[in-house]
Amino acid sequence: MKKQTQFFIWLSIVLMISSFSSCMHPIDAPEKLMLEESAYVSYQNSDQAILAVSQLFSSLQAVSSFSDFLIESIPEEGIPLKVLCHMEIEGEFVPDWIDEKLKAWEMVEAKGVLLAISSAYPNLSISLFHAEGKTGLPHRLPIAPIPSHFQQQEYVEVQLLHTDGSRTTLNNEEEPNQSMLVIENNSSWFSIPIDIEQDAFTEFLSSTTDVDICEEVASTWWKKLSDPSQHGGMLRSENMVWIYRTDLLESLNSCGSAHSVDENPSFVPSDRDTREKREQIVKVQVSPSELSKFCKWWKRDCSIEVKTDFANKTVDNAGNDIGSPVSEPSKFINGRRRDMKNGKIFRCNQDMFQWRYLQGVHGDPYVYNFIGRHHNPGQTTKFSFNFKPEAEFKLLGIPVNLSVLSTKIDHSFTTADAHLGGDWVYYEDDANGDGSMYTTGSISFWVKEKE
Repeated sequence: MKKQTQFFIWLSIVLMISSFSSCMHPIDAPEKLMLEESAYVSYQNSDQAILAVSQLFSSLQAVSSFSDFLIESIPEEGIPLKVLCHMEIEGEFVPDWIDEKLKAWEMVEAKGVLLAISSAYPNLSISLFHAEGKTGLPHRLPIAPIPSHFQQQEYVEVQLLHTDGSRTTLNNEEEPNQSMLVIENNSSWFSIPIDIEQDAFTEFLSSTTDVDICEEVASTWWKKLSDPSQHGGMLRSENMVWIYRTDLLESLNSCGSAHSVDENPSFVPSDRDTREKREQIVKVQVSPSELSKFCKWWKRDCSIEVKTDFANKTVDNAGNDIGSPVSEPSKFINGRRRDMKNGKIFRCNQDMFQWRYLQGVHGDPYVYNFIGRHHNPGQTTKFSFNFKPEAEFKLLGIPVNLSVLSTKIDHSFTTADAHLGGDWVYYEDDANGDGSMYTTGSISFWVKEKE
């Protein structure tokens, strides 16, 4: 029997299992069905695997201890299926417990299915979506199987599986008003083999985040990987380790120094004359329509990459004259989706860089560009930003217009991400309190100089 045919036979069995989701006694189980274990590894893609696991788990919630186990064991950020399979329920590992339960129902075992799927798709994970305004959780949660196309920006619908065998429709734009479990091939967790070499590990981190990883961050994660007692942002199971995406992106904020060249105060009195501190993005407000493009309703955390480009930095950190413009390492604004959605103003207090000074004139203008980072990146593309900033101010009552070098800089992102636009920040802008507000239409942000 061909593998494809075998898998669909097994899928039909899972569908039959789902028809008795309210049954808790062997007498209610369907007639005994036989299937050789080789069929368990016969699936073509992650979407089929997601549907199979979703239907199986939806059915097994008929057993109250399994339903309680899922609710108690699965955090909002999710957990890889492979890790879940190595957890215990009633003294048995999950696949063994499920195997025994289905045997009691005289059903084909599912142990081989779960182990094969979790090995083939190590990023397949289960997460808990807790509907806003709802107190507590229902004893049996519906399950949303999230196929790959549901991650797209375009409107897509999917069937929500209820434990009574009924189905309702979800879409990837409107946040539902009921809590549920979500099963997806989830890039909120990055899986790597535990025996990976250090150079390959650093390369993996860079390719996964699509940014250059500084030595400090790479070394920190390598130490965590090498030391089983380290748990921050990592999960372990057999020969695999998972890194939580948001924790990895957050760690990148330590890349890039804060020091600058000697200060040359502006000719115009400015808030920034009194301090030599880091710039800081105090808060952001993302358009709801833009947020839904890169941070879907079932995701706990959202990440926004911030690109910083100085228009005319004359020297690099080593004192070399390198011309302009100059890009700094990316920073990431990370936060809970519930704190960003519906146009909420999210206070992030994200430290950026110290001002870079154009010697003998005034502070260099610089630009922030914002990229909403999708959890499932698409194909690499780029956007271009034209540099032609103009600073207008008065010197001794006389209007002065300073035009800076005209050039263009390119930045990469992916087709699944959302480029939220960029705006200029000038030395003379207000920098006390919450500083000055800037907007691109897709995102508004407030910048000050850190006190």
